Amino acid sequence: MKVEAPWSDEQVYALNRWQGCDWVHEFTCPAGHMLAALHSGWVCPDCNYRQTWAHDYMYNPLPPDPLELLKP
Repeated sequence: MKVEAPWSDEQVYALNRWQGCDWVHEFTCPAGHMLAALHSGWVCPDCNYRQTWAHDYMYNPLPPDPLELLKP
């Protein structure tokens, strides 16, 4: 389910944590830059693209790393 901004401090933290996760695909602008979550929504620091929604599951803990078992 999609959720619209504005987002709380806890939601912004969770969304940015999700963006920094190496094993999930991040939100990007049309030019391919990674977005950053702010209270007012996503923003691209490179081109100022904005998006006002996120998936509700992104507020939850990160999913397990599927490659964890392959790491030495």
